[in-house]
Amino acid sequence: MLKRRWQSFLAPVAALFLLTACSSPEEQAAEGVRAAVEHIENEPESPNEKVGEQSIFLPSGFSVEAGSEAPNFLLQKGNDTYVLFINENEPATSRLYYDLLVSDPSKTIIEEQTNELSDQFAFAAVVKHAKDQFELIVSRGGVKLSTVTDDSRINQKLQDMMTIVHSYQTEEDTP
Repeated sequence: MLKRRWQSFLAPVAALFLLTACSSPEEQAAEGVRAAVEHIENEPESPNEKVGEQSIFLPSGFSVEAGSEAPNFLLQKGNDTYVLFINENEPATSRLYYDLLVSDPSKTIIEEQTNELSDQFAFAAVVKHAKDQFELIVSRGGVKLSTVTDDSRINQKLQDMMTIVHSYQTEEDTP
């Protein structure tokens, strides 16, 4: 009886894992971009890390690379390096990074989506970088996070990246 319960649980989990592992980068991009921009409607995570004078939330496994300085901070998770750029002169409603991306004719955008609320503007995008490589970009106002990747975890990376960007707080924002 217990063995049958485990089998009935493991079969769907294994099928989901195989479907996710077999998803094309384009399918991963579409799902990740959609989930990332929807995330901006949730309450931001409470910051757990200081980067310069700012506070952000870093999901498990992420760390700030030693020697990182404002306005560019390097984040690390495993073998992946992320660049966090904070422009304090841009409000949370700024479309600057989005407008720069979509107006650049040298960029091949695979997937992009925006979310504009009354107090903030966010976007997520996947850009073709090189053969089998993609640049992942998320932004909320003047805060942008990007990385280059070639693996099939594009959707999870985009969601983690938006969690980080959405959690950004200045000294003045911190209670």
